[in-house]
Amino acid sequence: MAAFCFFLFVVRADFFISLSAGDIRREYALSHGQFGSLYMAATLASAFTLPRLGHWVDRYSAQKVTLLVVPLLALAAAFMALSQHIVALFVAIYLLRLFGQGMMSHTAFTVMARWFSGQRGRAVSLATLGLNTGEALLPLLFVALAAAVGWRNAWWLAAGALLLLALPAIASLMAVERAPQAADPVARVGSARLEPRRGLA
Repeated sequence: MAAFCFFLFVVRADFFISLSAGDIRREYALSHGQFGSLYMAATLASAFTLPRLGHWVDRYSAQKVTLLVVPLLALAAAFMALSQHIVALFVAIYLLRLFGQGMMSHTAFTVMARWFSGQRGRAVSLATLGLNTGEALLPLLFVALAAAVGWRNAWWLAAGALLLLALPAIASLMAVERAPQAADPVARVGSARLEPRRGLA
């Protein structure tokens, strides 16, 4: 499930949004510097907001959090498709950064820490494979969709995929909350035996 969160996290990733940057700058008549400043402001705003939302994962089950965050991420993608004003564009980028990079990755890391004890490092590394898979596949898919139906419609399709595919999958995967088990294997950590020091003769 955490790997799936990392996979979805790529929807907000820098390179994914940047694939729409050329079309955005053309439609809004923005220079590279102006778009970069807008993106920076939205990123900082999302970073300042994340600490106020991060406690959701501590207070509620992972299923409840993801079933809230995924629709909000879909809303952000739809907002990007609908945006016609510079303010709407700022809000779309802000939401994509907050609920994609911010809450999806934060939830995935927190869930791994909560679910596993002895093999926590291995669990996190396996979950991160979802991010690597998303980085490999989703940009190619977005470029193909944008070329076929336009960049705005590609964002509509991303929103639809989140609601129709990702949301049911997460609901199924998260039907039962996992807790660390006493039978979970414990990682072997080499330790040197300390020999008692003998006094000098």
